[in-house]
Amino acid sequence: MPESESILHLARRLAADSREIAAASQANNETSAAQQRIDEIRVTIAEMKNVQRSLRALRNVGGIDISFGSAIAAEFSRFESNASAGLPSALTIRHADRRLQGIRSRAVEDLLRNWDAWASSRIDELPIAKVAFLEAADRTDVNRSIEQLRQLRRQKPPSLSDISLFKRAHDRILESLDALPDGDDDVLELVERLSLGGIHLADLSTQEVETLRSSAEIARQVTLVWGAS
Repeated sequence: MPESESILHLARRLAADSREIAAASQANNETSAAQQRIDEIRVTIAEMKNVQRSLRALRNVGGIDISFGSAIAAEFSRFESNASAGLPSALTIRHADRRLQGIRSRAVEDLLRNWDAWASSRIDELPIAKVAFLEAADRTDVNRSIEQLRQLRRQKPPSLSDISLFKRAHDRILESLDALPDGDDDVLELVERLSLGGIHLADLSTQEVETLRSSAEIARQVTLVWGAS
């Protein structure tokens, strides 16, 4: 074979090999991109399962019926079934991603709304004015636990651990305060007013001052501060 034909034949073979390599490279790139997208969806699914756990925990402790848990489980099963048969198509991946993101967004919004309402109502129901009647050490512990409740309420969104911690802290506080005598309504009302701050001595009647002084534990917690009005 003449040298010129040998070179031409070699060039054609190299061109064909180059096309095959390019096609294989493109296929590998597409497969890699699809796999990366699948991995991202698996992360979303893992996040959704955490939301589902929080929804279930809130339902158990608060009796709140939130229906997104079944939708999350159904979508998770659907995607796992498609993925088990091999690499899903790009269209399947896109549709799954949109459905999952939509369900997750609605579930998180519903979780946040119900969590804030439930946690706020649990804090509001505590007879916090009775904290003033506790011994100093117990009062410090209860006030710390109340602050913990407020911090946990601000978790957006709350985890399973946050909800469990809130429930335990709330029950512990309620148990401590329920163990105290009901106390005088006038004293409790005064304590609630004082806890808001900004009360002038002139705003208290002589009887109210005597009422505060009648309880040694309460009197020790009241401090008069001199300052401009």
